[in-house]
Amino acid sequence: MQEATPAPILDPSQEATLDSHLATLDNDTSTYLQICKSCLYFNQLNFPIKDKHTTSSIIKIITSLQKYNTDRRCRILLLHTLSQFSQKLVDTNQDVRIQDEIMDVSLYLLQIGLEDDDGVSSEAMVALTSLLSTDLKQKILQGLQSRFYKLLNRAHYMSHKYQMKYIAILHEIILYSIQSDQGNIGRWYEESSQFIEECVNYVLVPNVHHSTVAIYSLQFIERLEVDAIWSHKLYLLSIHTLQNALESLDGPIQEQTVVVRALFQALTLENLHVEDTLKIQILERILNFVSELPSTTLDLDQKERVPLRLGFISDIAMIFCNNMSLDAISIFLLSNTVKNIISKNDIWVMNLSTHFVPLHILSEIL
Repeated sequence: MQEATPAPILDPSQEATLDSHLATLDNDTSTYLQICKSCLYFNQLNFPIKDKHTTSSIIKIITSLQKYNTDRRCRILLLHTLSQFSQKLVDTNQDVRIQDEIMDVSLYLLQIGLEDDDGVSSEAMVALTSLLSTDLKQKILQGLQSRFYKLLNRAHYMSHKYQMKYIAILHEIILYSIQSDQGNIGRWYEESSQFIEECVNYVLVPNVHHSTVAIYSLQFIERLEVDAIWSHKLYLLSIHTLQNALESLDGPIQEQTVVVRALFQALTLENLHVEDTLKIQILERILNFVSELPSTTLDLDQKERVPLRLGFISDIAMIFCNNMSLDAISIFLLSNTVKNIISKNDIWVMNLSTHFVPLHILSEIL
């Protein structure tokens, strides 16, 4: 079988267009609109660029203009263009030299996150977090690990709207550190407790009223496996946020179920003692929400319908089996929440009798 002839990296017209946009970015008199058009070009670039000289030139010009351009809009736009272009390079190239270039980009974004003004720095963290979607995630986090406290200190003194954009990268660095020291989490926490508590008290707690931060916080508590004063405080605040979010959600079902899953996760944490009364309260909120869901929903490919409501009922049953006392189960099943739902829809009788224990308590309700 004859091997296919490799396609040229750039044909003449593509090369001319590329040179034109590079010239725009290399010109310090280019307007914001001109830079926008060039950034759009690089974001939509759909032909392979495998020449290291070409990629180096693009990255060098973008970083140079980003650094010296006085228009903050341009600097922010160029940060995201740099990140997206780098992601595309990683996805289409296995060349070690190009991967080294991308590692340099991650360190450059880190530098901007530490040194520029709050608005530009926070956008640099968003761009850096986007780079973690590539195969270089572990290498990038390894390079960021030693800079954790500097990033934390930078976020500490920002207003909340800018802190929000640092939380994702701080979260990823912490999880990477825990994973790297697996089996010695206690020792790692002992060495890092001051930083962790500062992260909780000055970054997570002030922003935990956002459901995304609440979900990050619960994952953080679960992975760290530490029963500390701050973990109880953060846990309760996260639960409060997610319960409120559950009552006000009106977006796509996929977004709604993320909050429900996070609440289920909160009920299964083994390193915290959670009172049964709180567990019952959370389950009642979940059950009220689930009762309004359709019985099925489209899968991620939007092609087939899959069970939705019944899956949540199974999850509640698992909480019963593994995380609640028999007395708490009895109180929940005899609650007005369960009674009202059953009285409205006979199908719930079958669902409850299939999944919940003990059955003699269910018979009292009926």
